Amino acid sequence: MELAAWQLGEARALLEIRDVLSVLLPGVEDERVARLVEHVQGMMYLTEQGFSDPLAWFAAAEMARDDLGAPELARGLFLAYADAAPGEPWVPKALLAALAVSEREGDRAWLRGRLEGEAGSPYVLAARGEPALGLEALEEELARRLEPMPRSPKPRPPDRTPNPPAP
Repeated sequence: MELAAWQLGEARALLEIRDVLSVLLPGVEDERVARLVEHVQGMMYLTEQGFSDPLAWFAAAEMARDDLGAPELARGLFLAYADAAPGEPWVPKALLAALAVSEREGDRAWLRGRLEGEAGSPYVLAARGEPALGLEALEEELARRLEPMPRSPKPRPPDRTPNPPAP
């Protein structure tokens, strides 16, 4: 479990997360390991869904940051969402979240520059300690859109067609 936690904390790409699963799967009988495997699989599923619904990348980024302790991966997913959905009102929140997990000053400066273009956003205003009218409504709408988002594929119903006769 400690090795997997370390790998997650250092992960910068999704391919590295697949390696974590190979470390975790042998211990899946342990409840903590099973929960971590579920979070990893859920985050990976959401990343796949991001190609058709970019907000899934935002959800995957939150899972990577909050459930997996993978800040660099979360940063990349927040940025993927921001790049894929430039007109969405949650882009500034994603950029602020990416800024919060960025360790390198160059990355932080670049993100601050991107946020300058979002100066009127309720998220940016709140981050600056200024009145942020509309923030609560944005948060409620975001929660409403994220809540029904599946964290795993829907199970398929069993195939009930009879097997063809053997030749």
